Amino acid sequence: TRKGMLDAVHLLRYLIDNGIDGHLTFSGETGSEEFKYKLVTEIKAANLQDKVTFYRMLSQEDLITLYHQSDICFFPSYQEMGFSRTPLEAMACGCLVISYGNEGSDEILQHGVNGFIVQPDEFQHIVNLIRNLISRPNKIRKVIKYAREEIEKGYSQNLYLEQIEAYLQGSISYV
Repeated sequence: TRKGMLDAVHLLRYLIDNGIDGHLTFSGETGSEEFKYKLVTEIKAANLQDKVTFYRMLSQEDLITLYHQSDICFFPSYQEMGFSRTPLEAMACGCLVISYGNEGSDEILQHGVNGFIVQPDEFQHIVNLIRNLISRPNKIRKVIKYAREEIEKGYSQNLYLEQIEAYLQGSISYV
């Protein structure tokens, strides 16, 4: 439930009910068997079986391919603490990110600039946002381009390694 997986199913139903076709892909563990049963039951109740795909843990290469094939990465996490790589990976691959702002995504996303932060359970608002974006492809390209630039500038692997090295060098006591 902390991952917001049910919210993703509800959003898909809202999109389809509002004339926007979509497909939902889950990658990784769904949690307990009890939750997976609840999730699958919800998908069946919404008649979305042919619109949802489940993958177990994917390799980095397969995830990259999936991000490149996707238009939107909806990141509805309720986990407040931590710093998830998911929005960073999606942004690096040119996938538009819509998030609740948790797991550090509010630290990297600037609403309307390099992604979008929305409130939980405001599915109609998210549908309206997506509809607006569909009608403005230049806006989508601009947001995706800026997101990619932000990732390259502030979150590249080389920069990350340099920051770790600097931290470790600063932590070492010389006798």
